[in-house]
Amino acid sequence: MPGYKAQFFDNLLKNIRLLEGQLTVTTDGGITKSVKNSCLFAKALHNTFKDMNDIAGMLVMVSGCDYSPLE
Repeated sequence: MPGYKAQFFDNLLKNIRLLEGQLTVTTDGGITKSVKNSCLFAKALHNTFKDMNDIAGMLVMVSGCDYSPLE
């Protein structure tokens, strides 16, 4: 399990880095609380489960999240 954990967080960081330029931020550089930002982070987490071939985690993310504000 320690190997899974390390790989999971490496993949999560990779997917979060892909959000650069897509997130809305405040004037002081903080990330704003918004539906769009929440959806982007949820999508990054979903992609992380997908990258890990973790079907259960991926299905939970798909069934528990509405990504339509991104479309």
